[in-house]
Amino acid sequence: MLQADDGDAPVLAAPDEDTLLDAEHFAAEAAAWQAGGDPDRFRQFRLVHGIYGIRGREDEFMIRVKLPYGQVTRRQWSAMAQCASACADGRVHLTTRQCIQYHHVPLPQVPEVLRRLGDAGLTTREACGNAVRNVTGCPLAGVCPLQVADIRPVARALVRHLLRHPAAQDLPRKFKISFSGCARDCALARIHDLGFVAMVDAQGRPGFRVWAAGGLGAAPHPAVPLASFVPAERVPVLAEAAVRVFSRLGNRSNRNRARLKFVADQLGATGLRAELAAEGVRMGCALPALEDFSGPELRPPTLPAAMTASAPDARPGFEAWRQTSTVRQTQPGFAAVFVAPPAGNLAAAEMETLAMLSGRFGDGRLRLALSQDVVVPWVRERDLPEVHAALWRVGLGAPGALRAANVTGCPGAATCNLALTASNSLARELRRVLLERPEYGLADDLEDLRIKVSGCPNSCGHHVVAGIGLQGGATGVGGRDVPMYRILLGGDATGEQAHMAVPVTQVPAANVPQAVLRIIDLYRANRQPEESFGRWVRRRLDA
Repeated sequence: MLQADDGDAPVLAAPDEDTLLDAEHFAAEAAAWQAGGDPDRFRQFRLVHGIYGIRGREDEFMIRVKLPYGQVTRRQWSAMAQCASACADGRVHLTTRQCIQYHHVPLPQVPEVLRRLGDAGLTTREACGNAVRNVTGCPLAGVCPLQVADIRPVARALVRHLLRHPAAQDLPRKFKISFSGCARDCALARIHDLGFVAMVDAQGRPGFRVWAAGGLGAAPHPAVPLASFVPAERVPVLAEAAVRVFSRLGNRSNRNRARLKFVADQLGATGLRAELAAEGVRMGCALPALEDFSGPELRPPTLPAAMTASAPDARPGFEAWRQTSTVRQTQPGFAAVFVAPPAGNLAAAEMETLAMLSGRFGDGRLRLALSQDVVVPWVRERDLPEVHAALWRVGLGAPGALRAANVTGCPGAATCNLALTASNSLARELRRVLLERPEYGLADDLEDLRIKVSGCPNSCGHHVVAGIGLQGGATGVGGRDVPMYRILLGGDATGEQAHMAVPVTQVPAANVPQAVLRIIDLYRANRQPEESFGRWVRRRLDA
């Protein structure tokens, strides 16, 4: 059974001996590379250990830490903050896959970061490279008033099963898995290689509706229905079979055609199910029934906001913050606080403040959301004014974490070798503009509008599933490259009817904020009663 009270068990032991051993192996491999060893061997080694190169720097690296289903203890969070201060550039970047990234880590300090992480029960293993990446999950698991079941026990079991698994070490490309606790699908099942959405069958058994072969990038592909119901205890078997099928049938000669979505395109949904069933036979494990599912579209419900009764001694701006940055938990009297660092960037000192708040006002744990937010659950409603004041003192008390002002942005050209534009800077500028114009950034009629920015077509910023998505590029003007953004509209990956955003125009980077405000104005002037932004876009495009 999926039990809410066992969702807090650690994924790894602390200290994690395997991660500590990884640190020693990395030091040896780095020394061999510096002594003239094979650069391809070193690159492959560091990628499987979650370590990327930095744009324009051969002596500095990016380190990605996996936080399975986004949950981390206060002690682990503080350990990551200390790593940022001692070994990196004093800050971290929160990703759209519930990881944290250190940038500009000098090569000699990489083993020290791995050792510190291992001591805290954290790992970077398979955070990059051709492997099963971080398993993501709903950031409100266990406290969401809408959840069908707490996904954490099953997600944790799958993480333990696949981490360092021989079948998951050398895939054609990356493989991504998510878990959502209700039809709202906060973990975006439809854009993952495997997406699990919690449900209960007619007999009251907990399990999951399963989607497969979704993905973004330059060829976005919504997932196809894989199974109408998979019992919770059968999830690891199904996931391993899917990983093995991908390893066997994925395209190993063309990296641009190497994701599971291309296998599904070739086989069709029925053929993919047949391959999975055959793989189960080879594994000696009968898979749960795999069949298409159909029925009325699931309309994701809306999360309730926190209570809005006036609070004594609250600082100015508190009510706007509470309305737009907190969610009432299913447990009466408690709220989950969403903190939105600008474009996912957090300084070490800010991280320590969040750790303090989690210990003093919460349950000693923090969560990460796919929207680059930090979530502090289990805050008593009566303590919200004090929490807000503490956040404000360190620059994290702005409202709008659950509104349009919370703009997602990938790291962009500042560090990424693939990025074409400074997408992170644009995301921060858009956030500033929207917060200065609360009739846009905090408005209730735009509650479901999300704005996301990526520096290239790969969609690390999830622009393809944004209401307003911005994809970086460049156009030659007067003999020089001018940064441009392609504007895509109408994306949404929640519920059963996923929609990929549609390109509509391209504008210079400097004109993007004005273009975004103009698009919102057009929506408000031309929408039908109760028409969401996404439905308005699709109606206009179909006209």
